[in-house]
Amino acid sequence: MTAESGGSSTNRPRWKRAFMFLVGGVFCALIGTAILLAFLPVSDFTAPSPNEGLDRRARQFEQTFASEMTRVRGSNTPWAIRIREDDLNAWFWTRLPNWVAHFDGSDSTGAKPFLQAALEPDRIRLMSQSMALAFVPVVDQRTTLIQPGRGSALGRLPLPSGIFHWSASAIDFKGLSSAVLGVELPEQESGSASQDASGSDRIVLPALFPLGDGRSVELLEIQMDDQQMVLVFQTRR
Repeated sequence: MTAESGGSSTNRPRWKRAFMFLVGGVFCALIGTAILLAFLPVSDFTAPSPNEGLDRRARQFEQTFASEMTRVRGSNTPWAIRIREDDLNAWFWTRLPNWVAHFDGSDSTGAKPFLQAALEPDRIRLMSQSMALAFVPVVDQRTTLIQPGRGSALGRLPLPSGIFHWSASAIDFKGLSSAVLGVELPEQESGSASQDASGSDRIVLPALFPLGDGRSVELLEIQMDDQQMVLVFQTRR
């Protein structure tokens, strides 16, 4: 009886060590896989090299926004701008690098496309080669709320919505909105990530944009669809 008890107690630590070794191996494999996926490029990022056709399309996109934002209209008449995914990406690929370089006070000659958008009925995805940020924009009480959507990723490693605050900080939403709309956002709006009462992260941006002649343009609604979205505005005096 004594010999059997001693043998059983001797085997027990061996099984424990083997189990801990197995758990440790699985954990290391998971960590290694996560690191590998994080360093793989985002699979949907396929920005082409800028060319004359893309540049022409991007400039038309800019001109349309500038013309529509400043047009004289009745103060109680809503109006809309349709943004097509191809037009927006043409602007991202050919004009955004120039705008960023100008903002940083540097020369953008030879700059490569670094941002791409995918417009979907229930979300927008902004992608670089290393990260994808999925979000849903909602207009509420003269603010534009940028809320987490499904599909954010670091490389090809999916990111939980709980770290939306961290991942969204990689994109200057205030500067990007100013560049696309062609107007300066109010200085009092920080455009930084904040947290609402429910505890979910979001980015708060204004929905009221002042023009240089004393008028302002208010964003009333964002309608999302496959490969396009519609921004509904109202000009106010």
